[in-house]
This record gives sequence, C-alpha cells and structure tokens, in this order.
Amino acid sequence: MQENKRALVLLNMGGPRNKEELKMFLTNMFNDRNIITVKNELVRKMIAYFIVRGRLDEAWENYEAIGGKSPINEIR
Repeated sequence: MQENKRALVLLNMGGPRNKEELKMFLTNMFNDRNIITVKNELVRKMIAYFIVRGRLDEAWENYEAIGGKSPINEIR
C-alpha cells in the first residue's frame, strides 16, 4: 500500500521596515513569474503594478497595526 506524503514548506521572504520598502517588496513579489504565471513579462509587470497600486495603502494599514514594520526582521 502506497502512503500519500505531504510537505509544507515555509519561506522567510523577509519583510518591509517602512512603506517604501513595502512597495518594493510587493512589486518584487508580484513581478515574480512563479507568483503570477503570465508568460509575457510586460503583461506580468502591468498586472503587478495594478495589484501593488490597489493594495499598498491597505497593506500598509495592516503593518501600522502591528507596529509599522514586519516583525520578521526582529527574529533574524
């Protein structure tokens, strides 16, 4: 009988320390071809731009609620 095995991989992708770093972090993340799997680089960059533009302020509000920076930086 074959056993189904599963794994969970957690990645520490770092975290922003201010709003400008948050913008760069989100831009880099959504420009990654493994996150947005659109093959056309220009289209992927446009999608990333609109996602970041639409989510930056709301995402920053979440960071402000936890101290204005990612707590992951304190763990390192």
